[in-house]
Amino acid sequence: MAKKLVIGAVLILFGVLLYTNIKALSGGIVGLTKRGGGTEGCTCHGFDTTSAVRISYSGPNSVRRGDTVTYTLSMTGGPLVKGGIDIACGAGKVILSPQETGLQRLEAALGIFELTHNSPKLPVSDTVKWTFRYIAPLTGDFDTLFATGNSIDGSNGTSGDSWNFAPNKIINLTSTGIENNISQVSSFILGYNYPNPFNPGTKIFYTLNKSGNVKLSVYDSRGNLAATLVNGYKKSGEHSSEFNAGNLSSGVYYSKIEFEGKSASRKMVLIK
Repeated sequence: MAKKLVIGAVLILFGVLLYTNIKALSGGIVGLTKRGGGTEGCTCHGFDTTSAVRISYSGPNSVRRGDTVTYTLSMTGGPLVKGGIDIACGAGKVILSPQETGLQRLEAALGIFELTHNSPKLPVSDTVKWTFRYIAPLTGDFDTLFATGNSIDGSNGTSGDSWNFAPNKIINLTSTGIENNISQVSSFILGYNYPNPFNPGTKIFYTLNKSGNVKLSVYDSRGNLAATLVNGYKKSGEHSSEFNAGNLSSGVYYSKIEFEGKSASRKMVLIK
């Protein structure tokens, strides 16, 4: 009986591996990002990441729940004769863009689809770019984009290739409600913090549409100042700041940004 169980388990494992290879090896490979918490990556091209391979996102930091937006992934560094990619997200969906012919959508796990190249892509001006679309979920405060890129040396082997994980792209999910209106002003956007709830640390995201003096603070539910995280000049662009509440008690806190005479705040929850 035990022998039959072992044989059955081996057959099931073989079937899973066969299915995985059939679905994943049609051009590119899916299931290699940090989406599931793993860190396998492109280990067929070397076991270690290469910091010279850099992957970045271009697209909105905040997306209204249920909306579809376009992002572009750019990869530089490494041998980069050609480039390969695996793109995934947490709660939303990544889908193909009509602007991009170099990607395909494959099933990475049961009912979970990711994007990967249908063949390695040539760089333009030392950069390989892929454009894709993202559908935001209908619920939640944030979502995450994940990617793993492979910089290929073009030798048809794997020993000279380099790969790396992209930094996780946190997307703030918004609505048309009051909270969204008070947190987005023409000159800046105060994003959600991640994680939320948190214990004891979290990261607060904000975007400045122009350079200037900005102040980012945290207050407790009674309006008492808990921490000043930023108070000075910042260039335009995306920013984030760490908040550690190790010496504070559980409860509701508020991040507050002040910029050009205007302010906005968001609720955070500390659970210990």
